[in-house]
Amino acid sequence: MKILIVDDNPDILEGLSGGIAWEENGFEPPFLAEHAMAAKEILTKEGIDILMTDIEMPGESGLALFDWLKEYDPGIPCIFLTSHASFSYCQQAMRNGGYDYILQPARLSEIESVIRRCREELIGRRRNRALLEKGREYDRVFLVALKQLCYSLFTKGDAFGSQMEEWTAQTDPDGELSGYLPAVFALMDKGDREKAEAFQEMLSGLLSGAVGAKQYILTELTPGAFGVVLFSAPDREEAAELRILAEAQAECRDALAAESALYTGMRAKRDLPHMAGRLMALRRDNVYERSGIFSLTDETAPVQIRDPDRKKWENQIVSGDGVLVQNQIRNLIRHADAEGTLSLEYMKLLAGSYREALTGACHQAGFHFHELFEGNRGLRQFEEAYQHVTTFIDAVERTRQEFDRRRRE
Repeated sequence: MKILIVDDNPDILEGLSGGIAWEENGFEPPFLAEHAMAAKEILTKEGIDILMTDIEMPGESGLALFDWLKEYDPGIPCIFLTSHASFSYCQQAMRNGGYDYILQPARLSEIESVIRRCREELIGRRRNRALLEKGREYDRVFLVALKQLCYSLFTKGDAFGSQMEEWTAQTDPDGELSGYLPAVFALMDKGDREKAEAFQEMLSGLLSGAVGAKQYILTELTPGAFGVVLFSAPDREEAAELRILAEAQAECRDALAAESALYTGMRAKRDLPHMAGRLMALRRDNVYERSGIFSLTDETAPVQIRDPDRKKWENQIVSGDGVLVQNQIRNLIRHADAEGTLSLEYMKLLAGSYREALTGACHQAGFHFHELFEGNRGLRQFEEAYQHVTTFIDAVERTRQEFDRRRRE
């Protein structure tokens, strides 16, 4: 450890340098300075651990040097050497954060005792700081790993069952939780990255304030969509947790002008993967991309819907009446929505029926279905359009118009 001694009296510097067993007390040979300017140069270059300085010196005093040190490196403790005449100044320095003072003249054994105690406390302080940093790093690594688990929970659904033992070990090692409440927040404007980051930060802060910083996990699933799992304490009712989620959504909306859809599940434990998978399906079924709150408890039993007449659609497209097919698709979607049966699966059914009808119409007209698109990207966009109502209707309109154009050539 390195110590710097500052005193305008060379005899005192020599006496302290040669009279104390520095190595036995855990120090390198001391650095010496006769004035504050030289002391500052040493402090900025040598990595000093402890400063011991006289108070009254020509030019800049020891108190002024200490004030400078607090700005430069507040972690370096300062021991003051003082006479009885300047004792009141030393009291002031101690109130400002000085480590200790030594009244001169003092025996070398007294000085050794003070610097040895200072060294031991400094080592303890650094050890505690290292442990704190290590703990923070552990928390950071732990949080990253838990976010990855949470991402897998929502994206894998039932397939996450094999990882539930790991999940429980990380989130509830003592078996004190009464379950987990999963939810998904999805921004309507998912393309606004800045708003998504602000939403995530604000949502995290609101949940920390409501349930505690370590009583939930939040992770981004897709751009603008976030999976949340609340760790349900025995003294917190499920209805209260649902209110917390709803209030957080409302506060984010009002503060950030961020409309979102909130999909809430029910409290679960071993069947948490199934619940998370159902939430993701519920989100996919919001094909109109409406904002609001959607709960699994609001789900209705599926209704069997009659398949569209593919052959009739094909003939209408060939005869130039593709707009009738487009209008019928729009009406079928509206009807299913009104009946509460509109889902991603039904959209997929409509898209499949339309593709079959369009493929048959292209065959009758003498060209290939793929010629309606500009490369594989255009085809892929068409095949994925069913996931959102507006996108699908636009895709139907573009393809039937392109069909009419090619048929006229």
